[in-house]
Amino acid sequence: MGSDGGRAVDGCLTAVMTILVLIVLLWGGLWWWFAETSDANEAEARASLRTAVESARARLADSAADGTLLGTEIDRVLGKTPSETRRQGRGVTITAALHGAGPGWLAGGTTASGCYRFRAEPPAVRVREVPYDACTRLPSAPYRAPETVARDITAELRAALTDGGLDAVRAAPVWRTRGVGIQNQETDRGHLTALVWLSRNAGDKDCYEFRVRVRPASVTDRKLTDQGCYRMDREQLAREEAAARARLDAAARKIAQRLHRAVADGGATDAELRDALALPKTGPMGQPAVHDPVAVPLGIDRSATAVILDARVGTLDQGGTDQGCYEFRVRPGARTVTRRATGTDCFSR
Repeated sequence: MGSDGGRAVDGCLTAVMTILVLIVLLWGGLWWWFAETSDANEAEARASLRTAVESARARLADSAADGTLLGTEIDRVLGKTPSETRRQGRGVTITAALHGAGPGWLAGGTTASGCYRFRAEPPAVRVREVPYDACTRLPSAPYRAPETVARDITAELRAALTDGGLDAVRAAPVWRTRGVGIQNQETDRGHLTALVWLSRNAGDKDCYEFRVRVRPASVTDRKLTDQGCYRMDREQLAREEAAARARLDAAARKIAQRLHRAVADGGATDAELRDALALPKTGPMGQPAVHDPVAVPLGIDRSATAVILDARVGTLDQGGTDQGCYEFRVRPGARTVTRRATGTDCFSR
């Protein structure tokens, strides 16, 4: 009996020791795997950082290939990256904090960061890593001063105009610079005008106008009031409103012609007048839309010498959506018809 009990205890101890050994081995394996994975993730993040640095250097070199490196060109390369630019003669020194990313266990993965100094002496650009302390004092302003950006834009547009004319100006990379937003742009007979917002900070921006002329070749810029950036929108709205008035007046003129025929014999009964107003619109296939009249009569007022008709007038074709109020004044004795637009008051009737 005692022997059996001892063997049972020995078996339990063996089982416990086996489990403990397995736990230790599993924990050690997990720790090794985690360390190896972390090292691989960090290596991938560092490789990503090296790629980002070389990509930035190559893009800066590409921008400097023409002998200059403008602030807008640097902005497009670095984007939101904290940086500082200093100029001395033709040389440009850019200090920037760059980052690389790799996979990881936590949200955002593994990151690698470094502080780099790019030295551009166009067309060459070199880069070296510097202590990260040099990047802890970089300017925090997200955008450069609009007046400085405007000068850079003008310089880039001059180069684009020389290289490819107005087509190159319209497609110039400078329009895609961070903090540069086109409100409107138009081209007319060798001229291009762009109304552009230049960001001053996250919630403030200035309006600038850029004018490009092919002959003689010139590019100018000037600051406008905020309302100046909506000038083309107002002009476009005015053109659309004028076109709408012209469409409505064409319909009203057609109605007036029908009314004139109705009073040609000196008569002007209500039925004749309403029939004249019942001009059908033209359908999409060119057919009369008999149940969709151009004008809707709203009232007839008679005096001893004239008949005044108020009507809501639409366009001659069914596709139009414009509407306006008109007064038609018929003088049967004189056999004359006049018309005038009266605004939009009739819409509430």
